[in-house]
Amino acid sequence: MMRSYGRPQVDSVQCAEDAGSADVIHHLRSLGHERIAVIVGDPRFSNARERVAGA
Repeated sequence: MMRSYGRPQVDSVQCAEDAGSADVIHHLRSLGHERIAVIVGDPRFSNARERVAGA
């Protein structure tokens, strides 16, 4: 799970949750889907909030 903890003390690889959500929604809409659910998880975690931001 990729969560932001401020400045990491180790090397890490993270994904752009908001951009990923936006890309998926755009793709589904281009296929004609109109009702799209977003399951994000616990809003206390940064990755869940970022997914919502991209939706």
